[in-house]
Amino acid sequence: IKKAKGDYIMFIDSDDYIEKDLLKEINKSLKNNPDLVRFQIQDIKDNKIINKYNEKPFTGYCGERAFSEIVKYHYVDSMCCYAIKRKYFLKEKFIFTEGMVHEDFEIIPLVIIKSCIVNSIDYIGYNYVQRPNSIMSTTNYEKIKKRVDDFYNHYNYLVNEINKTDINSKIFKSFISNSLILKICELENSDYKKYKNKLKEDKVFDNLLDDTLVRKIKKIMFKISPKITSNVIKW
Repeated sequence: IKKAKGDYIMFIDSDDYIEKDLLKEINKSLKNNPDLVRFQIQDIKDNKIINKYNEKPFTGYCGERAFSEIVKYHYVDSMCCYAIKRKYFLKEKFIFTEGMVHEDFEIIPLVIIKSCIVNSIDYIGYNYVQRPNSIMSTTNYEKIKKRVDDFYNHYNYLVNEINKTDINSKIFKSFISNSLILKICELENSDYKKYKNKLKEDKVFDNLLDDTLVRKIKKIMFKISPKITSNVIKW
């Protein structure tokens, strides 16, 4: 990031790849000088497309409105789905915490909601390669525990940062809380119970939206048992 010279920054994981026309398609979306351009993604396994995500595009949304739309997408906080204006990134002093995983979750929700202008194009330009034994798919339990611990630290950072703004943070806090609740479900019994109690103490469940009947039911069930809710019911 410090060495970048272009107007916009993109992030590509070393085992993924982009479509040849992605940069051209992004350039078409720069006429209104956006802080952020979202492009779309597809999952690749064994050199075959297994999932394509044809998300609804939009142009010129403010950060709050853009966030309320992007949270409906399959991938929300993946850094690789965005082109970010470099001056905006540096001005807001976004920074990755070294030595921690899930670093996308630490930054992208803030990048979206603090933007002044956000465009989302319908071009599927990023190929996310699914492979076994990656950091995100590891079955090493010590690494899983570190993932959850790092995720919790990122959550606390996001809450503290959004509280410093005058942005309407209801959807923002609901999204990051829902993400954290699902993340602790990766833990085994004793650790899972410990984190579930911690979530209650920190009132994480209280951040979930309950403005519709479905959301009210989901909120109640998550408070009772995140694991059962996430495994049995597909929202």
